[in-house]
Amino acid sequence: MFGGWGVYAGGLMFAAVIDGELLLKTDEQTRERFGAAGCGPFMYRMRGREQPMSYWSVPAEALDSAEAMRP
Repeated sequence: MFGGWGVYAGGLMFAAVIDGELLLKTDEQTRERFGAAGCGPFMYRMRGREQPMSYWSVPAEALDSAEAMRP
């Protein structure tokens, strides 16, 4: 997957690690919170255009705190 790894639970992919960066799957309910935390979507190039994916970066402070990672 884009030179990275998919993270699965129960047969569903909920995260990816691409170029050493953890990305979590977002949806309409969570995307706004990720944006408010200064995170952004993983972008890939397709047919000469940048395409956003539903996998977003994680706030740096959440990587060191299980509490900050909670929804």
